[in-house]
Amino acid sequence: MDYTYSYFIALVPLILIWISLYLVRIDTRKEMRIMSFVFGGSAFIVQPIYLLDWWRPLTITGTALGLEDFIFGACVGGVAAAVYEIIFSRRLIRFSNELASVYILYASLASCGALFFSAVAYGVSSPYASFIALLLPVLFIWVHRMDLIQNSLSSGLLTALAVVPSFILVEMLTPGWVLRHWDSNALLATGGLIGSVPLGDVLWTFLVGCFVGPLYEYSYGLRGRSR
Repeated sequence: MDYTYSYFIALVPLILIWISLYLVRIDTRKEMRIMSFVFGGSAFIVQPIYLLDWWRPLTITGTALGLEDFIFGACVGGVAAAVYEIIFSRRLIRFSNELASVYILYASLASCGALFFSAVAYGVSSPYASFIALLLPVLFIWVHRMDLIQNSLSSGLLTALAVVPSFILVEMLTPGWVLRHWDSNALLATGGLIGSVPLGDVLWTFLVGCFVGPLYEYSYGLRGRSR
């Protein structure tokens, strides 16, 4: 079985979901663009670590890092940023007069990255380093803004659900892709598979959604209310 195009095939459902969310609401497009750019770019930073002990997918270009990595990060970041507001018809309003700016956004992302690389440096596997690096900032946001907990959990659940069709599609068209390119130890350590879906990747996406979903609101002192 040739798996050269499998990674890109897996991205098709995510791309369609991203486009659908982007088109349906004008007021969430800025948030989606920012998070898509940030997480698409960050994929090139963390993917070299994931290649060591999590997964090693082939790319269309035949290189370790590919365009697929950027697309995946951009789609997950963009979907997580806006899916809660769109599905539950929420619009953002000013909530706090405290200092709120893009610098808080960047600081939050930098803290997440620092936690990830610190955990890896201490010998933690990249899946668990990711879980730690995402969970701690999520808990921090929850403590400081309890009104964002529902946003966070809903964003996490909806983002996790959004990646499931990707695994179903790619395994239908190119069977065995996950078992061929995921590290067996990482698969076992993160819960194995349900059907063709690796639980560790679903958990990672859930935590990304929990973090990214309320991050824009937290950074800019905003809150959602019914439209």
